[in-house]
Amino acid sequence: MQRKYRCPVIGTGTNGDEFRPSLAKYPDIAWTVPTGFSPGAAKVVAVVEATLVQHTVLALDTLLEVLL
Repeated sequence: MQRKYRCPVIGTGTNGDEFRPSLAKYPDIAWTVPTGFSPGAAKVVAVVEATLVQHTVLALDTLLEVLL
């Protein structure tokens, strides 16, 4: 099941701490960012492929915005 989320960007952009969506902290979910984003961007839209249970957990994260 696929859903889109708008989420903060984390990471310093240095080697070993690359820029990535904050949902990357959740193990076992597959995410992609369909378009590149500029270093220093505050938020990014990511597409997540996960189970319904995993999406339910993500929906509880107040930093993530589910896009319909």
